Amino acid sequence: MGDVTFSSIKPALAATMKGRGVKQVREFKSLEGHGFDNISMGARPSGTLHMGNLFVLASCMHYLRINSNARVHVDIMDLDFDNQRGLVFTPFVNLPGTRDFIGQLNAAVEILSGELKVASDRVKIRYFSDRLKQGDSELRKMLLRLAKNKESVKAVKYSISDRPGRYDTPPISMICESCGQSSSNFAHYRSTRSLFTADCGNVTCTVGEYASDLSSALFNVHYLVDPIRDLLLAPNTLHVYGGDYGLPHGQSDTLRFMRVAAVMEATRLNLGLETETPSFFITPLITDQHGKKISKSERNGGQVAGDIATHLKEEIAHVVKLMGLYIDGTLKGLSLMRSTDGEPCDV
Repeated sequence: MGDVTFSSIKPALAATMKGRGVKQVREFKSLEGHGFDNISMGARPSGTLHMGNLFVLASCMHYLRINSNARVHVDIMDLDFDNQRGLVFTPFVNLPGTRDFIGQLNAAVEILSGELKVASDRVKIRYFSDRLKQGDSELRKMLLRLAKNKESVKAVKYSISDRPGRYDTPPISMICESCGQSSSNFAHYRSTRSLFTADCGNVTCTVGEYASDLSSALFNVHYLVDPIRDLLLAPNTLHVYGGDYGLPHGQSDTLRFMRVAAVMEATRLNLGLETETPSFFITPLITDQHGKKISKSERNGGQVAGDIATHLKEEIAHVVKLMGLYIDGTLKGLSLMRSTDGEPCDV
């Protein structure tokens, strides 16, 4: 398992990351030499399951065949946001259908457990919001410690943005308790009052600025920051990402997973956490027959269409076939070709 090239990450942080052995696993076969006990992944609950979701989940569960002690942790990212969602948006947690997403994932796990001959109870699926709702949530404590610590906020924003703008705005977005909407603008922390504040951008809402200490209220977390949840897992964790996390991002062309690694290291260092930044595995990028990345936003195939119960098994059988070809080296490169109408191409 070779070192990642850290040349495009800020030098001091890059040196720390390299010294601590933050790594990317490049080939699935090389996973056999490492006893990862925790395999982590996230899935956005936007619509139905996507081929990318299925391939990442299948990769995680395939590792269970390698290590009999390993467990898979799937977080449904219903408090995940980025600027592409618009200045004012409805958080996933408040969208109809979000709570049904776990049913689709559970169905996929059951089918994959049969295909791969691994026990389905070795996969734990949970909503990110449910983790924050827990009475004395360690995840909430860590996120709020990060949001209230100016040095941590600076380090994190410096890691995820080429032009981070205001360094003192934590990478979280509040949810208006009146209308349930959010703004893609980061919240402000008023240390003199120990309160977070935001302006409701919903023109139909009568609330202007609102405030909360966020001790119990839900809030959104930037998609490059929410993976710090992995810092709460035991050491020797592997985070599995879809192929787009292996692509360059932003003006600096830093690989997206490396930005996440930088955020984790910045959080760990600035909060003094006695924990480990996980290793990373990037699954192949799934494209259509024109070489264009399949994605929900592009609507170019790849989603499990029609009746989930009928089509999910067919999709998973195809995913498992592709995985077998990828793992044994028959498929080269990052692209697994599929047609725009969602039917599998010949491989």
